[in-house]
Amino acid sequence: MPAVLGEAFCVLRGEPMTGKERLAATCQGAMTGLGDDFFDKQRLSEQGVKDFIENPALFSGNSASEKLFLHFYKTALDNAPQPAQMQQQLLRCFMPSC
Repeated sequence: MPAVLGEAFCVLRGEPMTGKERLAATCQGAMTGLGDDFFDKQRLSEQGVKDFIENPALFSGNSASEKLFLHFYKTALDNAPQPAQMQQQLLRCFMPSC
């Protein structure tokens, strides 16, 4: 679904979606359910969530779902046109105080 929404934004900007943008959007969609469980069930502290979002390379994952989430997250960051902005929006989503 995020890739479809991404297509709509690309129509608005007047340029086709690139392959990298499509991959990033698809990975973001795959992250959604995994991320909810990862953060909700793990009950990470606010600082833990912040560290995870800002420095995913420091984490390896303790379960198959965490490892899968990390794979999608790192792939999305590697392919996002503006990875720092993606991280900032994730912080706003998971940490309203940011």
